[in-house]
Amino acid sequence: MILRRIVVENFRQFRGEQSIAFAHGVLGDGQNVTVVLGENGRGKTGLFRALMFCLYGDQVLAQDEDTKKEELRLVNSIALADASGEGAPVRARVRVDFTHNGIPFELEREVKGYLQAGRQIEQLERVELRYQDNGGNAKKTDIPTDIARIINKILDKRVREYFLFDGEKIEDLTKASAAQRLAVAKGIRCLLDIDDLERSISALSRLTDFLGKEYSKVSTGEYAQTINRLNEIQNNLESLNTHLDEIDSEIVLGEDEIRHYTAEQAKDSEAGSLVAERQRMDEQRANLEKEAGELLVQMKERVGPLAVLLAEEMVEDVYQTLDDKRQRGEFPAKLRKDLIESILEQRECICRRPIVPGSSAFDAIIEWKNHAVDEAVEDSAMNLWRVLSGLQGRFEDLRMFLETTVQKYSNLRNAIETAHQNIESISEQLGSDPRADNSKLESLRKAAEARVIDGKAERLKIEDEIRDLELEQSTLKAKRAQLEKKEIEKTELAERVALSAHTQEALAAVKSEFTAEIKTQLANDASAILQSLLDAEGRRMLRRIVVEDNYSLQVHDPWGKPFLANISAGQRQVASIAFILALARAAAGGDVLEMPLFMDTPFGKLSWQHRENLINVIPAAAAQWILLATDTELGRREAQLLMRGGSWGGFYVLRGLPDGCTRIEEVDVDEALTMLGEVEVTE
Repeated sequence: MILRRIVVENFRQFRGEQSIAFAHGVLGDGQNVTVVLGENGRGKTGLFRALMFCLYGDQVLAQDEDTKKEELRLVNSIALADASGEGAPVRARVRVDFTHNGIPFELEREVKGYLQAGRQIEQLERVELRYQDNGGNAKKTDIPTDIARIINKILDKRVREYFLFDGEKIEDLTKASAAQRLAVAKGIRCLLDIDDLERSISALSRLTDFLGKEYSKVSTGEYAQTINRLNEIQNNLESLNTHLDEIDSEIVLGEDEIRHYTAEQAKDSEAGSLVAERQRMDEQRANLEKEAGELLVQMKERVGPLAVLLAEEMVEDVYQTLDDKRQRGEFPAKLRKDLIESILEQRECICRRPIVPGSSAFDAIIEWKNHAVDEAVEDSAMNLWRVLSGLQGRFEDLRMFLETTVQKYSNLRNAIETAHQNIESISEQLGSDPRADNSKLESLRKAAEARVIDGKAERLKIEDEIRDLELEQSTLKAKRAQLEKKEIEKTELAERVALSAHTQEALAAVKSEFTAEIKTQLANDASAILQSLLDAEGRRMLRRIVVEDNYSLQVHDPWGKPFLANISAGQRQVASIAFILALARAAAGGDVLEMPLFMDTPFGKLSWQHRENLINVIPAAAAQWILLATDTELGRREAQLLMRGGSWGGFYVLRGLPDGCTRIEEVDVDEALTMLGEVEVTE
């Protein structure tokens, strides 16, 4: 999809008919950047809202979680108020012209608004799609289901949110949270496009369960019991995983409520400073908890080597004993025991001299035999000596690691507890506010916070249950494999049970391998993009983006250790952008994405080097870049860089009007430098 033009009429802030022609250039080359400049509230996100409304009929976007429903009206309220007489309707219209694979499309959608008893009522109206078929014949349809099918084939509705980057909220992708896991999992599921495969797995699971119950009616043996227990485990696992998704959704809802109540509290001039301090302490606590969790992972990984410290004295004694024997030549032996036994059996020395029982030579060989050890024992002793020899120089290093790590973890726990106490103290002050509204807001916030805490605790409990069930499942599958050969020979029903179970497991394995492959591909692509976006300091500190088994994102340092808790807000934002660009690249099936990328206020927390890298990378990574920015983000320096790259093809400014509406004004790109000032950037 390549956007050509968007036309809005009486839509949101835009009164009357106005339009933007998007620069599109040549795929991956040429002038493909359009900059829309405007203050907050002037309609930058409103343009993306118009695009989503036209394409999919969306009236609410993902970023509207903190917005009141009455603020999400689509019809321009000024035009509606000016309509003659109460009840007179005003139609808001959006038209999007685009091409896909060279074929032109025009999609137009309307919504009607009118006032009724002082309330603004809106109803979806006409929708029409005009396009050409493969033969060049003009086509038109106004059937919503047909339009939805055609548009989804061009751009799946499930991945549309990945083409709007909100600079403030994009950081959530690199914050360990339920929202992060859901967002990453959703992106990967959309890429996999395995709905049919999952339906097949689910159907086979039900079939296996049914056949297992049928088989248990004719057999009560061990095989039937094993099959039934495996079916129970599979059903429990599906139920628990579904419950995990429900818990994550509840946690996200609770976290949204916390943000909403916090924002409402912050509006109060007296409580605002306390709210800001609590938010700062809460972020600090979250970072400390993340760092403490990563430290625990490191300690768990070193449990084996560290356990040796418990037996340090014994290890040294055993090593000394073995080393003394080695020094005395007791092992490795000069003559192996099997060679001595061969000499005694053949009664002949290796020099061909006969060995006579009772002779001194015979007695000496017997003495050798009595002191010799078996080959296996000797090899084991040598291996043990080598291992213990290597440990001798590591005790001090292990002891130092243990002491420093435990001390660091203890300090982190103390800091977390201090932050928690400070947060509680502030919450008590807000909760005891004599003003009823503030006290109620704090009470609601605490209730939401309690639900989030309970949800996270329940999630940990369920994850433990899942691990236990998966371990039992693995054991029972091995047992089933041993039993089913005999059972299949007895009955056809047993063969059907085995076939159904194996087919289900094979499809599940395909899904698992496919998912793992996509995770690896995304991690590799995101890591490469991350390196191209980071500044010099970031490249020294950060090496890879990793998609964990639970779909959370992690950033590793050059030594492969988790480092996400230690990165700056700018680095966090860059890492999030890198992952989304990797998703977009995977969705496009190549290096250049034939889709427009909307980036709303992306520069706020970025250093100049990050900004420069972003401006250099994005135009080559996408067919179009629609950059929505304020003049406090996009300055003369950024404009010069865009011009130097030769990719800037369109420039529009959103002007505020006295009545609160917005006028879209096209400006020549060459005039940008005279309009824009210098932006202060934290390096």
